[in-house]
Amino acid sequence: MSNAIVILECQPPHLGQILAIKQVLDKHDFVYIYIIDKEYVIAVKKAVSITTSALEPYDNFRIYTTELDFTTIGGLPESMVEHNPDVIYVSDKHMFTHLNSIGMPVDFLGHIKGYDDLFIRTAFRQGIAKDYLAQYARF
Repeated sequence: MSNAIVILECQPPHLGQILAIKQVLDKHDFVYIYIIDKEYVIAVKKAVSITTSALEPYDNFRIYTTELDFTTIGGLPESMVEHNPDVIYVSDKHMFTHLNSIGMPVDFLGHIKGYDDLFIRTAFRQGIAKDYLAQYARF
């Protein structure tokens, strides 16, 4: 049985993350998804809800929230070690570098070719896009 852990920020969850997670779900028997509890744009509970809804057709995952800073920890907490992951997928280069340096089986969460959300996420985090989109959607 192949298990994986995915660690990411979902502020807000975006198409690239969802599609990449779906690829991980197709590749592994079970996936433990950890969303880092940092509230930039939307409440973390809302990020979990959106991510869960987007992955609804799958039944081989569970989502958790965590306040851990994976760029400085000395190892995975026991609750994560118990999942016996074959690989830990991350999308942050600092997180990747640190976990790799302490011997964790880490890999980058795949990116969807041609999908670049840097401008959109930066705009959301700075409140630029949120004010504009608030007239169309509730956050």
